[in-house]
Amino acid sequence: MAFSSKSSQGEGAMVYIIVTNNPLVSEQLSEDFDLTYREVSAIEILYQARDQIHSGYRLVNHPLSASKKVSQSPYKSIVLTPGKALDLKSLEVIEHSIETLRNYRAVSVNHNAHLEDYMFLDYEALKTGLKEIYQ
Repeated sequence: MAFSSKSSQGEGAMVYIIVTNNPLVSEQLSEDFDLTYREVSAIEILYQARDQIHSGYRLVNHPLSASKKVSQSPYKSIVLTPGKALDLKSLEVIEHSIETLRNYRAVSVNHNAHLEDYMFLDYEALKTGLKEIYQ
């Protein structure tokens, strides 16, 4: 991996954590990042991120994809960084994302036929975001 939060934690370096339910992300990035992997639903990952935000963390990436179809993915990976206080913008974004995901889930979607594709898309989106952070 071309970037690593664990290896770059010198004085003044930004620290990033990843909260995910994507086994591919866990497999590929757990040695390079402070990563929490849980076998839970995508909305549960958003709830965990919201809890972190209430504890002073702030969002680094948007919890939802630009594509509605991809946003319905059963996999979510969220990057957070410690802050000094409650970040109201992060809280607003995560609350809106939770509501949006609840609305998506109201429409029954069968993900089972495409689980590997959804894992890959979530992983690639996360990698793209991390590359932007570390450039």
